[in-house]
Amino acid sequence: MNEWPSAFSAFLAENDIDPEVYQGQSCFRHVFLFAALLGDVQETIPEAQPHPFLKDFVSVPAAQELASSSLFKDGQILPMEPCSALAVLNLELTPAAHVLDLCCAPGTKLALISKLGAASITGVDIARHRLSAAVSVAKRFHLPRLRLFLADGRAFNCGPHLIESPTSNAAPYRELYPTGGPRPHYCSTAVKRFPGRIFSLYDRVLVDAQCTHDGSIKHVRKMMAASWSDFDSHHYSNDGLKELYTLQLGLLENGFALLRPGGILVYSTCSMSKYQGEHIVDQFMDLHRHDATIERPNCPDGWPSIVQSDHCSLRLKPSDLSGGGFFIAKIRKTHNNQDK
Repeated sequence: MNEWPSAFSAFLAENDIDPEVYQGQSCFRHVFLFAALLGDVQETIPEAQPHPFLKDFVSVPAAQELASSSLFKDGQILPMEPCSALAVLNLELTPAAHVLDLCCAPGTKLALISKLGAASITGVDIARHRLSAAVSVAKRFHLPRLRLFLADGRAFNCGPHLIESPTSNAAPYRELYPTGGPRPHYCSTAVKRFPGRIFSLYDRVLVDAQCTHDGSIKHVRKMMAASWSDFDSHHYSNDGLKELYTLQLGLLENGFALLRPGGILVYSTCSMSKYQGEHIVDQFMDLHRHDATIERPNCPDGWPSIVQSDHCSLRLKPSDLSGGGFFIAKIRKTHNNQDK
């Protein structure tokens, strides 16, 4: 391991992460059947098999090229790690739910949310190039009732958009988003074409926060293959990590502020560090003892590599069937806090 950046090696040691987790090769990658059937995938990839724990997910050989396949280009399959899908499933979506994805790029979770059903979907990301990837996903999979904003998730404050037939309370797009105010970077055709209303709070909020990505095994392996040429040592320094923890808590705080009483927020990271998972949630709950409860996330029976702990959250170790290391916390807003 001597060739590894010292900052990354120190980070792994500080968080009790075994470097061996990044060695070897994965056997599988996974796709969600967005519009295809299992048989459609097996015609192209005979080795494809149903995922043992997630409905409508398929496991294919890790070396299988997907980006150039017609199934992907036509929006029939959605490459996605099962652990990421588990964060979306814990939102407990309903067709009437207005959903906010506060760190939405590259857009795969937006597509899954849309497929599972929602009244409206709003995605936010601070990086223009990453938001462009989400726009590509929105177009490829023809996601309806969607808005994407280029904004800092810690300061974003635009409520959900409900598309309606003409009524006295509905207004056209140009009135809902006047020049000079916050306007979507991208939105589906229906949002622009039909009148609507903007509400103040969301029913569901997903905060899949920026993190060190140490749980994304394929991300770290790509850096290893590139001789760490893209490695940002500041990101793993003490100052960089303090900035990151502040960012993560800020995203969680604003996401909760935009959540209606009774609504569900899911906070997740692809990091194996407790400082970015359990510790962030603990700090948040210390500030919200009177208006938030943490609930144990749902997880299919038999899911591999679950880390059992007293903390009311879910931590997954990397595995071929679940994907990378992942953390999920599920928080419900109980009521408007008047007693603090």
